[in-house]
Amino acid sequence: MKKTTKIIILITIFLLIVLMVSLIFTGSKEYRPVMKINNEKVVEEEYKMIINKYQANVKNNYNNEEINRKDFWTTNINGETPLNVIMNLAEEELVRKKILSELAKSNDINIETDYKSLKEMMSDENKRRNLEDASNEMAFGLSSYKIEEFYQYIYYNLEGKVKESLKKDKEISDEELEKIYEYNKSKYRYDIGVKMLIGEFNGEENNVETFSQNVFNEIKSEKSIDDLRAKFPEVNFYELEMNSFNTQEGKSGIYRLRWEIASNMKKNEVCKPFKIGENVLVMKCIEKVKNGVQSFEEVKGVLKSQIQDIEIENDIKQKIEDAKVDYEKVKLEKIALEVLQ
Repeated sequence: MKKTTKIIILITIFLLIVLMVSLIFTGSKEYRPVMKINNEKVVEEEYKMIINKYQANVKNNYNNEEINRKDFWTTNINGETPLNVIMNLAEEELVRKKILSELAKSNDINIETDYKSLKEMMSDENKRRNLEDASNEMAFGLSSYKIEEFYQYIYYNLEGKVKESLKKDKEISDEELEKIYEYNKSKYRYDIGVKMLIGEFNGEENNVETFSQNVFNEIKSEKSIDDLRAKFPEVNFYELEMNSFNTQEGKSGIYRLRWEIASNMKKNEVCKPFKIGENVLVMKCIEKVKNGVQSFEEVKGVLKSQIQDIEIENDIKQKIEDAKVDYEKVKLEKIALEVLQ
């Protein structure tokens, strides 16, 4: 009897050990790997999230009669099932993201990109934002993230950091750049170019109308920029060249009105004061050119960055093409259908 009890205890201990080892290696269901891209893993919840992202896009390619079929996703339509279409889209996105993760690691960019770490990071970020909301502190962006939003946000930033890091291996000499510029010179032509003297100042002050008129009068009287700065130290006076190829309106487009007004001015003309955001601007057209070409020095920086971006993107595409993607098709189809049906 004692021997039997001992055997039962040993068997129980063995089964517990097997269960613990199984849990360690497989993890919970949502973090169970379902796809491997080179050495990067895709877990089940991550895959389901990407599948769900493409549902509406894929359905837009079919009519209502086809979509309303009970077996829509597994029905062969025009030579392919919608299930296969959506799985291909998901795979394309995941392969690109995991290649970016690999490149980040090989370039010492320390951003965790595995799905479990991303969820933990999102939870910490949401807690921080909730605390800021509670204390009336300003938090930029969303008040809290959903995993879909945070996932895309992290990978978007990761891609920018990876590409910037890879540029150090894509140096281009000025001589090469100038040859490319000369060959593509016609692309840098512009219809209108202007050089402006601009006075910009805070428009929320008292007596702004009187002050604006004084600035207008002094600019019109052909005072030098040094004289203007001495008379109005509170005004930011600067010269700026703009053209229809490079309007200098800023990434947000906030200075678009500055270009629109400047491009319609004549040489030596001074425009009436106008507002952009909280600031008031007064401008004088110093020079105006029609049918000009941007010089090599003006476009060199942008041209170099564009060429580097193209070369880096080609390298990434090659790595995507060469990537080793492993998964069990039947198992992955079943997981996708759990989301779709």
